[in-house]
Amino acid sequence: MDRSYDAPHAIKKYSDMSNAEKRYAHIMYPLCLNGDIESFKNVLLNYKSFLLELIPILYNKISNYFDVEDHVFGYFSFEVNSG
Repeated sequence: MDRSYDAPHAIKKYSDMSNAEKRYAHIMYPLCLNGDIESFKNVLLNYKSFLLELIPILYNKISNYFDVEDHVFGYFSFEVNSG
């Protein structure tokens, strides 16, 4: 987050983030050590519960672009990456 590179959104230094932005960053971009199964499990459970908060936000954002009743279902997809 402290790197400077081209991104489709504004990049902030961690120290400049609000508490809400830090919380979002920790949930959306978690770091786990390779082989730390318990931490990875906790990250997935935390992310799963966060979806209940995130999906309504995404729903409201796409309602500006689509007729929500006709198009919203099927437009949300989520993936877990490991690198």
